[in-house]
Amino acid sequence: MFLVLLALILAGVVAFFFFRNRRIEQEIERQRREEEIERILERKKQEIEQNRTLG
Repeated sequence: MFLVLLALILAGVVAFFFFRNRRIEQEIERQRREEEIERILERKKQEIEQNRTLG
């Protein structure tokens, strides 16, 4: 009985850290996508400015 209880506690701890790690990875990926979008927008903004100065 003790081993079953110990196994349940261990499974709970493993599940907790697994889902916590997954949430952190999702947040990092979201930030990475936002940074990529910001870089694209900045590049497009520079292209528009260049077109205005040339045209």
